[in-house]
Amino acid sequence: MRHALAEILLRHDLGDVGLRGASITVTEVRMSADLRRATACVLPLGGAGAPEVLAALEREATELRMRLGRLVPLRYSPTLEFALDQRFDQAERIETLLRGGRAPRSDDG
Repeated sequence: MRHALAEILLRHDLGDVGLRGASITVTEVRMSADLRRATACVLPLGGAGAPEVLAALEREATELRMRLGRLVPLRYSPTLEFALDQRFDQAERIETLLRGGRAPRSDDG
């Protein structure tokens, strides 16, 4: 599922202007137990414009679902949800702490 979604986003042929020219990494896709919902963890290159890209992906979710249905042989095409991948920021904070520096606090404490 992750590879198929990444392939679709790589083509840059979606209609939403928020996705044109955006380089998006799909780091993970979490499927529900019944395979009817999928949450894709994504990150724009360099984190630039992340909220706008996330909103554009949500607007294009139906189109992406149809295209995934053609590429991935599942009985049902899963409903797509998108989330920003925060793991890179977390890893950077941990690395800073391990090096003895003070890491900036996240918004959630």
